[in-house]
Amino acid sequence: ALCAQAVQELHELQRISAFVDSHLDSIERFRNNFTNQPNETNMNDLEFDDESVDTPLVSPFSHSDNDSDDGEVLNDLIEYENVGMLCREKEINSFDGDDLAFQCMIGFRKYVAYFDPLLPMNIITRKAYNTIMVEGLESTEKNLVDVVRDVYVFVDNFTYITEFVVMEDIGEFIQINTAEVVMGKPFRKITKLEYDCTKGLMSFNRIFDRYTLKMPCTIPRFKH
Repeated sequence: ALCAQAVQELHELQRISAFVDSHLDSIERFRNNFTNQPNETNMNDLEFDDESVDTPLVSPFSHSDNDSDDGEVLNDLIEYENVGMLCREKEINSFDGDDLAFQCMIGFRKYVAYFDPLLPMNIITRKAYNTIMVEGLESTEKNLVDVVRDVYVFVDNFTYITEFVVMEDIGEFIQINTAEVVMGKPFRKITKLEYDCTKGLMSFNRIFDRYTLKMPCTIPRFKH
């Protein structure tokens, strides 16, 4: 049994390694393209797009059976609980495995960040996500802010380590979207995280060890 577990863990590590390696070339290309481009702007030089800045939160669209060239995007996003409700006619209109641009504020500076549906976790505001899906932003391949790995994300008394994060202020949404951002299906699928809401326990495996943590408090959003 121990040998079988070791083989399973080895296959899992190989799968993760292959996943990471598959993105290294793209990341390197993004960095090279971004070297000569400014990634921050002084507030005095900003030209705000009122329509973009004031984009309201968008409720899930009615499902449409119309065919779209972006079916691949839907397939990759299908793990998100509400993706099936998105209207195909208002999806991302250009996707070839590279990044999709959107603007965000970090402190008092404006940055161009990117969203990649194939990454295991993107932490962005719901407003930015809906803007991408509704306006159909096109891939530019030159809008990388940064790829950050092993980032500690603090949510109340919880600490999570993410593989990737878009550096944008999500304080406005951190409470109401905790379950969707941290405990959603994509996150559980990659991390193999299990949780028992009735006992307040979270468990995960790392190599040959299994860790079980006790939640310091109960969050209703986890109960889904």
